[in-house]
Amino acid sequence: METLKNKNLIIVNGKAGSGKSAFLVDISNSIKDNKVCFVDLEGATISRLKLNNNVDVYTKPINDFSIIDKLVNDYDIIIIDYLQLLSRSLNKESTTLLSRLKELAVNLNKTIIISSCESSHSINSNDIFKEYADLIITMEKPLLH
Repeated sequence: METLKNKNLIIVNGKAGSGKSAFLVDISNSIKDNKVCFVDLEGATISRLKLNNNVDVYTKPINDFSIIDKLVNDYDIIIIDYLQLLSRSLNKESTTLLSRLKELAVNLNKTIIISSCESSHSINSNDIFKEYADLIITMEKPLLH
């Protein structure tokens, strides 16, 4: 939780089904002293996982970066699930979005957490993430027993 200090861009990376969304919900539910907004771009996270009442949820489409600007201004911690959907809806490259999100976090003294869904054909995204993120958390697919 120390990492949630302001001016951070945190990326939670992993393959589909590795528990990224559940991890983001756990983080959201554990924050008590800050205004938190959970941006559910997939629309499925909120229906599957339970967020505490102290977490505001944003589920509307984001088709303009000004919506992100407003959310960052209104909340202390913004959690976005997930980068590829944001990239697709804004028609922007992921690196462009990460650069803008990092700039917002630093300039407005906020924490932004964004998940990224790794695919088998993606280039080594961790190298790209290192350029922008203050912390990269890689989720491994849970082992089946």
